[in-house]
This record gives sequence, structure tokens and C-alpha cells, in this order.
Amino acid sequence: QFIESYPNHPLQLFAHRHLYEAAYKLGSENLENLDAQLKSWIAADRSTRSHVARIFHALYLERIEGNLSESLIELASFVDESRTGWLQQIVEDPTLYDSLKSWYLFYAGHANAFIGDMRRSQGYFQEISLSNSAEFALQDLAAYYEAFVEEVRSLRNPSERMDAYERYVERFPGGKYAPLALRRVADVHVQEDDLQSAAAVYRRILNEYPNSSIAISAVNSLVELASAIGEDPEDSLDSSIAAPAESCVTVALHYLLASRGIPST
Repeated sequence: QFIESYPNHPLQLFAHRHLYEAAYKLGSENLENLDAQLKSWIAADRSTRSHVARIFHALYLERIEGNLSESLIELASFVDESRTGWLQQIVEDPTLYDSLKSWYLFYAGHANAFIGDMRRSQGYFQEISLSNSAEFALQDLAAYYEAFVEEVRSLRNPSERMDAYERYVERFPGGKYAPLALRRVADVHVQEDDLQSAAAVYRRILNEYPNSSIAISAVNSLVELASAIGEDPEDSLDSSIAAPAESCVTVALHYLLASRGIPST
């Protein structure tokens, strides 16, 4: 009812997000009905409602229907329309709370990245990550995406790719995506055949983030790297990892070594 009644209200994004999440939890039929409603809002006018509806229609096309090409068309339309001034007007609205402004910028950054405008996308993500008013989880996510976009822009420069993720980890050592960022650094080292450096990063993941899902895969990567660099797998792992005895990494480590016939205490 709010979406229908206030098509130009800045809280359209908030309302759409919650409506989409509710439909997703209720199942496919509800999502189909919502997408039909989204398309009608897109066609109705050029209000804030229609611009925001494009984002969630694109999300439906990509994640539910698997139609990436049509999703990209919708995102491109959103980007084109965002440059007509409506987005800037929203983020400069003094009555709108800063956290919601940041979410508008986040979706704009996401859309620009999908259509290939990495420079503009990175600018949006950077603005959020440096904001003092954005919620921490969004800052963290935006900073990780900022690093990811930098990696895409620097595919031919391994040093810059690694630096982008290392800067993210330095700023957000307790961030949700810090283990994943370090994994990306290790991957670049492997691609550059610098296996010793890759092993050092994997050990860092295990020591600093022993209960992350990334740490489990890092155990396997370290065992595989050990033979490639001429180290004993048990020495490579046990002697360099200070993970707590009850951590999931330690459990996975001993299981993996045992499954390979390597005794481990």
C-alpha cells in the first residue's frame, strides 16, 4: 500500500527490499506475482518507485529465472535513468536518513558494475565504505566490492589486485569478507606461481580466521601446496598454525591428514 500510495517517496527502496524478501520466503508463486507487480510499476511512470522496481525486477530475472541478459538490460536502464538526476536528488535529501542513502548508492554501484562501468561503480562503493554514517555491515560489504572492482580493473597487474584486497583487510580486519579477501590474495600468488607466498597467506587465514568457511578450504589448499613446494604436509600445517584446538580448522586439519594416511597428533 505504501509503494502504491507514495511513488516518489525515498523510502521506496526500503519498502521494495522488504517486500521482495517476504515474497522470497513465501515461495515461487509469490515471487511471480511480485514480479508482475514490479513490471507494472516500471511501465506506469518514471517515479522513484519505477526506478527502484527495475532493480528488483533485474534481481528476479537473474536469480529466479536465470535470465542474465534481460537482467543486464534492466540494470542498464536503471543506470541510464539514475544519471538523469533522480538518484542525486535522493542522496542529497536532508530529510532522508544516511543509512538509506547508502543503500541507494550501493544498488547504483552494483548496477554499474554489472554493465561494465567499473570506474563509476568503484566510486559509489568507495563513498559508502568511507561514510561515517553507513551501518557497519554495509560499509564492510561496500569496501569488499570496492576491492573486487579494483581487481577487475587491474587484471593485468597482479600487485594492484592483491593490494586492493590487502587494503580492505587492513581497514576491516573483523569484516565478514576478510577471509575471502585473503583467499583472493592467495589465489593471485598461485596464478603468479609464487607458492611460498600463497602458503603464507593460507596460514594467515587459518591463524586469524580459524572458524570461517574459507579456512576449511585453506586447509586443503595448504596440503596441496606442501607437496608442490617440497614440504611435509604435516609440518607445513601443524607447525605453523596456532588455531584453537576446538576450532573447525583444527578438526578439519586432522581429518584431512588422516584421510591421506598422514598421522597427526
